[in-house]
Amino acid sequence: MPLAQACLAIASSSFVGLLLIGPCDPATAQPSAEPFGIVPGSFELSPSSTEAGAHADLSITVEFAHGENGRTFNDLRAAEFELPAGFIGNARAVPSCTQADFLAGDLVAQCPPPSQVGTVDFDGHIGDNELSATLPLYILDPAQPGVPAELGFRFLVFAQRVVIGVRPQDGGLAISVDDVSVNLEPRRVMISIWGTPAAAAHDPERGRRCLGLGVQPSCEGGGEAAGVQPTPFLANPTGCGPARAELRASSWEEPASSVGASAEVGPIGGCEAVPFEPELEARASSGATDSSSGFTVSLGMPGDDWSDPDAISSSAIRNARVVLPQGFSLNPAFIAGLTACTSARMAEESPASAPGEGCPDASKIGSVEARSPLLGEPAKGGIYLAEPFENPTGARFAVYAIAKAPSAGVQIEMPARLELDPQSGRPTVAIEGAPQLPLSSLVLSLGAGPIGPLVTPSTCGSFEVRAELTPYSAPAEPSLLAERLSVGQGPGGTPCPIGALPFHPDLAAASSRRRAGGFSPLRIRIGRNAGEARIDAVSLRLPPGLSARLGGVAVCPEAALPASCPRQSLLGRTLVEAGAGPVPARLPGHLYLAGPYAGSPLSVVLVTPARLGPFDLGALVLREPLRLNPRSGALILGSFSARLPTAIDGFPLHLRGLELVLDRPRLVRNPTSCLPLATSALLAGSDDVGGAQAAALSAPYRVEGCRRLRFAPTLRLTMLGTTARNGHPGLRAVFASHAGEANLASASISLPPDLLFDFDRLGAICADRDLDACPPRTIVGRVRAISPLLAEPLEGRVYLRRAPQAGLPDVVVDLGNPMVDLHVTERLRIGPAGVRIVTKAAPDVPISKLVLVIAGGARGLLVYSRGFCRGWRQVDVTLRGHNGQSRKLRPRLSARCPARHSARERRRMR
Repeated sequence: MPLAQACLAIASSSFVGLLLIGPCDPATAQPSAEPFGIVPGSFELSPSSTEAGAHADLSITVEFAHGENGRTFNDLRAAEFELPAGFIGNARAVPSCTQADFLAGDLVAQCPPPSQVGTVDFDGHIGDNELSATLPLYILDPAQPGVPAELGFRFLVFAQRVVIGVRPQDGGLAISVDDVSVNLEPRRVMISIWGTPAAAAHDPERGRRCLGLGVQPSCEGGGEAAGVQPTPFLANPTGCGPARAELRASSWEEPASSVGASAEVGPIGGCEAVPFEPELEARASSGATDSSSGFTVSLGMPGDDWSDPDAISSSAIRNARVVLPQGFSLNPAFIAGLTACTSARMAEESPASAPGEGCPDASKIGSVEARSPLLGEPAKGGIYLAEPFENPTGARFAVYAIAKAPSAGVQIEMPARLELDPQSGRPTVAIEGAPQLPLSSLVLSLGAGPIGPLVTPSTCGSFEVRAELTPYSAPAEPSLLAERLSVGQGPGGTPCPIGALPFHPDLAAASSRRRAGGFSPLRIRIGRNAGEARIDAVSLRLPPGLSARLGGVAVCPEAALPASCPRQSLLGRTLVEAGAGPVPARLPGHLYLAGPYAGSPLSVVLVTPARLGPFDLGALVLREPLRLNPRSGALILGSFSARLPTAIDGFPLHLRGLELVLDRPRLVRNPTSCLPLATSALLAGSDDVGGAQAAALSAPYRVEGCRRLRFAPTLRLTMLGTTARNGHPGLRAVFASHAGEANLASASISLPPDLLFDFDRLGAICADRDLDACPPRTIVGRVRAISPLLAEPLEGRVYLRRAPQAGLPDVVVDLGNPMVDLHVTERLRIGPAGVRIVTKAAPDVPISKLVLVIAGGARGLLVYSRGFCRGWRQVDVTLRGHNGQSRKLRPRLSARCPARHSARERRRMR
C-alpha cells in the first residue's frame, strides 16, 4: 500500500466499531512500482433487461489493477463513466435526501428509505486491512446548484458523492466520482442503480448495510418499504443494437494521467414494441402576403409521461425534417443583420452561462423550449446561426438550438442544417442525431422582431407544412405529418390580390449638380412595393443630352469578367435592396464598362458582392447592353434580353430596389438644354399567377443655367471641283465649336440662288430605314467628327434616303466609331431663293469639329446655273443651340478658281 501506515488505527472489526483516527495527506502518497490501471475485461455495464425503452436496473462493475496480495497499484482518485446515449434517468422519480440528513449520524447516513436508488459494493483495503462493504446509494439534493442529479453513499466519516451529468450533444449520462478518500483503497467496485427504486422488489435491499474488515462481512438492516408510488428512475435506449460505455480513471499518485476502458452493452432489442406517436403544430407570425414573418413549429410526444414502471418509454426523435410551405423563403433583410456563432463560442455555452457568454446575441435568430418528464422545469434557450461550413453539420446554412434548464444543470444541443430548394428557395430544417432524451414537446421559434427570418408567399391561400420524424426505434420508418398555414391578406392588411399581382414600380433619377453642360454624378433608382409582381427586366433611356465621357474609360476585358474588371473601367456604384420588412438588406457593388454584348457595341456590368451577414454567396452579376439612340443621342441601358436574377445559389433575393450611381469623375455631362426632359424606363414583371406584365415609367429631369452657356460655333463652306457653268461641284463644310459651349440643336443653310439641285441625279435613293441596308450608289458623301466625349473620332457616310413624306429625299449623315453611332437628318428645301439645307433635331452631343464632304462630279447633286468664278458668294446660315440661343453667320463660299482671274477677284472669292 503506498499510503503511510500510520494513517489508520483499527479499534474493532465490528460494523459499529470501525473508527477513523486520522486522515492521510494525499501529498504523502508515493507511486507504486506498477502503474495505476484497470483489469482488462473487468469493466462491465449491464442492464437487467435489454428490452428497448424498458425501466431496467443497471449495474456498473470495474476492477482496478492489483498485486497478488490484493493491493492496488496506486490509489483511485476519480473515475468517470460515460453511459451510452439513450440510457437516461428521471431525477424526480423519488424524493431526495437532504445534505444534512446525508451527513447526520456517526456511522451511516440518515436518509429516508424512498431516497435510496441502489447500492454500492466494493472490495479493497483500509490500511493493511481487507475491506468488503455493501452500502445504500441515495439520491441527494445537489450540494451545488446546476447539477442534474447527485448520488451518495456513506459509512463512518466516509461520505462519497456521485454526480450524474447529461452530455449536451447526445443526451447521454456521465457518472463521475471525484476525490475518493485517500483512506480507502477500492479494488473492485459495483454500482447498482435501480430502474424503479420504489418498487417492492427492492425492499429486501432497502436500508441494508454490510461491512467486513478482514473477516466475512456482517449485514444490518434491509426490508424497508419505500412508502411512495413506484416511478421509473431509469430507462434503456429506445434505439436497438449494440452500445458502448466508456470509463476514465486516475490515481492520487498520478493525477495528471488517466487510464481508460470500454464495455459493450446489449445489444438492445425489441424496438418493434417501442411506441412513437409524434404530433406537429406550425404557425407563421404573419398572415400577409410578401411580408417578413417568423415561424414556429412544435413537435410533441404527449403519451410519454414516465408514470408506469411497466410501460415502454416512447422513442426519442432521432431525425427531424420540417419542410416549410411552398412560397416561404429566407429573408435577406433578416440575414444581413446577423453574425455567426463559431464552434469556439458554442463550446463556451453551459447550463449556467448568461446570454452572450457563449454564442453572441447578434447570432440569435429565434428561441427554443423543450419540455421533458425528466426535468422539473422547461429547458429554454436560443437558436443561433452557425458559422458557414464550420459546424457539426458541415452545411452553409446551419443553426444551433440550445435549450437550458439551469437549476437542473441540463443543456440540450441540437445542431440543424437548413436546406434550400435550388429553384424556389423553399427551406427545409433538418435535424439529424438529436439527443436521446424523452421530450413531451419541442418548440422551435424563428424570429421575434419587426424583420422576420422568412418571406411569406406572394399569394393568399392555405399552405402545407410537412414533417418527417424518424424515431430511434425505427430509423427506416419515419412518421409523416402535415399541418396547414393560412395567408389571408395582403401586405399591411390590404385585401388579398385577385388574379395577377399589381405591378406599379417606381423610378427616380437625378443629377447631384444641375448646371447645364457641366459634369455631375447621376443617381437612378427603380423599386417595387411589397405585394407587387417581381421586376424581371429593365430598359433605361436617359434624357437626351445626358451624355457620358467614355474616352478615358477602359473597356473591361472579356477574360476579366465578371468580377475582375480593372479600376480603369469603373463607371460608378450600385446598390441592390433585397428582402421583406421595413428595412431591406443593402448590398453595395460596382458598375463597369465592358465590350460588345447583345448586339450593342458596349455594355455595362453590375458586380455586387452577395454578402449577407456571415454568408458569402459569391457575386450578383448582371450584364446589360449600352447603346446610344442614333437620332436623339440618348443613352439606352439594358434590354429585355437580360433578366434580373431572382436568387443567388438557391438563396432568394426578393429584389426591392436597384440603384445605379454614375459617379466616376467627369463622366456624366448634363444636357445643354433646359427644356423639361425625362428619364424613362420600361420594366417587365411577372408573378406566379398572372404571367408577364409591363410598366412604362418616367421621371422628370431638368437642368438650369442654360443662358449662361456660350454659343459661338463657326462654319466654313468650300466648293470642290469644277467651277464652270452646268458643272457639278462638291461641297465641304467644316463646323467647329468650343469647349463648354451649348451643343448645336438645328441649322439652316441657304445656298446661293445660282447653286441648284439637279433632279436628274435622284435615281438612287435608299428606301430602307436601316442605313446599313442602303446600296452603295445612295452614298453621296462622307463625314468625320471629333467629340470631347470619345477617344476615337466619328466617321461615316452621307446617304440619300426617301423622306417620310413625298418630296425631296433626306440627306442622312451617319456617324460612328466602335463605341457609338449617330444619325443626323438634313432636309432639303427648294424655294424661290434657291436650295436650303435644314437640320431640325441634331442630338445634344458635344462636337468639337465636324467635316462633311458632299461628292461632286458624276455623283454630284448640285449644279451651277452660271460659272462660280464670275463673282463671290455668301451663304446665309442660322444656327441654334440647345440652350435656345441662335447665331447668324454669312460665311463666304470659297472655291479654287482658274488662274486667269485677277488676284483681286481671287481674294474676293476666298
